[in-house]
Amino acid sequence: MKGRFAVAMVLVCLGLAAACADGGDEEVRTEASETAIAASEGGLEEARAVAEQALLRLEDFPTGWVERPAEQDEEDFQPDLPRECQWFIQQEELPGTVVKVDSPEFHGPDHEEVESAVTVFVDVTAARQAFADVQDFIEGCRQPLRQAFTEYLQEKAREEVEDLVFEVTELTDFNIDKLSFPAHGDESMAFQVGFEVHVRPLSVDYYFDMFGIRVDRIVGVLTFGDSFVRPLSLERPDTNEEERLAGIIEERLHTAVAELE
Repeated sequence: MKGRFAVAMVLVCLGLAAACADGGDEEVRTEASETAIAASEGGLEEARAVAEQALLRLEDFPTGWVERPAEQDEEDFQPDLPRECQWFIQQEELPGTVVKVDSPEFHGPDHEEVESAVTVFVDVTAARQAFADVQDFIEGCRQPLRQAFTEYLQEKAREEVEDLVFEVTELTDFNIDKLSFPAHGDESMAFQVGFEVHVRPLSVDYYFDMFGIRVDRIVGVLTFGDSFVRPLSLERPDTNEEERLAGIIEERLHTAVAELE
């Protein structure tokens, strides 16, 4: 389905805003971020250079993967969320952010899509708080997010296949769940966004695994998307590649922290 990963990446940038840029490497400055930049030990340009070195790159992937420019975020999604959830998504960036950078998109031979992002915070306290805020947002707003995205993706599915001969019956089982994943860095979190699209006579399961890793005052994010078709395949593809890539990011975050000391 055209645009399936771009649509779900909206949630990635909402739920993991601590490490998502707004469609490119440059972000809108706020008073808080300017203060953080002025106070940072290495300064903005050094922080940006170090953060970019921590991103994933094409040579990290097996033969057959390709690199493409990151797509712009979907701009027509305006979630109807309760007031206690609105504060988070309305922020341009989290307090204490010095710089945020995104990798290109990496596409695998079996329709996988991977992106990474890195955020440098002014200090460990700010990075720790941002990490906690993200987790609290996802946990506390899980149900309204689920409802808003179900409605949005159902509409997107109808738009994308309206001229096709296939009959899309429904989009179901949209969930945001914690993942059991090995610990990384000083702290880490893992969530999965998953949903199912019924296209008679098949059903396609899509999932987007999101991993946040904090090392000192730097946070890295890995997003890994894939799909599988039922009944042709009964199990989702092997996820060992996700753990390998998370390990690469963690190692580079440690290097980045050392370079900014």
